[in-house]
Amino acid sequence: MTDLFAVDDPQADRSYVSIHDPKHEGAARARTNCEDLWRDFEAHASKHFLAEFPYRFHQRWFEMYLAVSLIRAGFDVHCPKESAPDVRVQYRDGRIVWIEAISPTGGDDPNPDRVVQPRPAPGESSVGFYVPREQVTLRVSGALHAKAQKLREYRDNGVIAPEHQAIVAINVHDIPHGFYDAETYGLAATYGVGPQVMTFDRATLAFTGSHVEYRPELRRTSGNPVDTAPFFNPSFEHVTGALISATDAANCPKELGVDFMLLPNPGAAPRYIEGQLPLGREWKLQRAEGGYNIEVIEHQKWSNSTDGASRL
Repeated sequence: MTDLFAVDDPQADRSYVSIHDPKHEGAARARTNCEDLWRDFEAHASKHFLAEFPYRFHQRWFEMYLAVSLIRAGFDVHCPKESAPDVRVQYRDGRIVWIEAISPTGGDDPNPDRVVQPRPAPGESSVGFYVPREQVTLRVSGALHAKAQKLREYRDNGVIAPEHQAIVAINVHDIPHGFYDAETYGLAATYGVGPQVMTFDRATLAFTGSHVEYRPELRRTSGNPVDTAPFFNPSFEHVTGALISATDAANCPKELGVDFMLLPNPGAAPRYIEGQLPLGREWKLQRAEGGYNIEVIEHQKWSNSTDGASRL
C-alpha cells in the first residue's frame, strides 16, 4: 500500500499536518482511520489524489470516505480517473448513478457573504455569537448550483447518459456553523425550508400556532437572488438529488455513511428510487394537496461512538 502520508510539509493543510505527525491520541486515531479508508480506496484514486491530499485534505478525504462507504455497503463502485463525476455506482439491473462531491468552505476573504468562525478574545475561554443561517445556506446553495452546472456539462458531453441518475454530495463540515446543523442547511438549500415561525395573539399574547416558512429565494449582499428551492424548479431535473454529510477525518463514524442524508429531487428525470442508497437517512416525498407529504426513512441509526477524534 502506498503511503498516504508520504508528504512531510509544514505548509500543508493544518489537519493533514496534525494527522501526519500526531501529538495526541485523537490525531493518531484519525490517521488510523484515514489509512483504513485508503486500503479500499487506493485502487480507485485518481493519479492526482496523493499529490492533492496534503493540500486539499478535507475535500479529498470526503471523496475517499464517500467511495469507501459505498464500497463497504456492497455497491459496485468505479471512480473515473478524469473528465467525469467522482463516483459511479452500477446496479445489477444495469442502472447507473453518478455522484459528484464537493466540500465548500466559509468563503474567501473578499467574499462579502463569507461565513466566519467566531474566536474568543484573548483571555476568554468561550464566546457567544449569532449564527448567520442565511449565509451558511448560501454557501451550501452555491455548492449545489456549481455542481449542478458541472453535471449538466457532463450530460451535454455524453459522459452521463439521459437514463443515468446524478447526485451532488455536499459535505458541510468546513463551513463554520454548518457541521452541527447540516440537515437544516441541506433542506434550506434544496427545498427552500425556512425557519420555524411562531404566532401569538397581539391582544392576549397567547400562542396561536406554528409553521415552517417556505423561503425559495435568498439574496446575496450584492442584491442578486439565489434559488434556494431548486428541487422544485424544472431546470434542475438533471439532478437526481443531494447527499448531505457533515463528518470529517477526526470524527469518522464506525458505521460508514451513517451521517448521510439523501434529499431526492421530486422533479428529477430519472427519479431517485426509495432505498436506492440505503445509508444514513433519506427523505421520501409524496405529492399531496397543497404540497408534499414527507417521511424520513432511517436506514442506519447513529451511534455516539466514532473511530476518530473530536478535534484535530
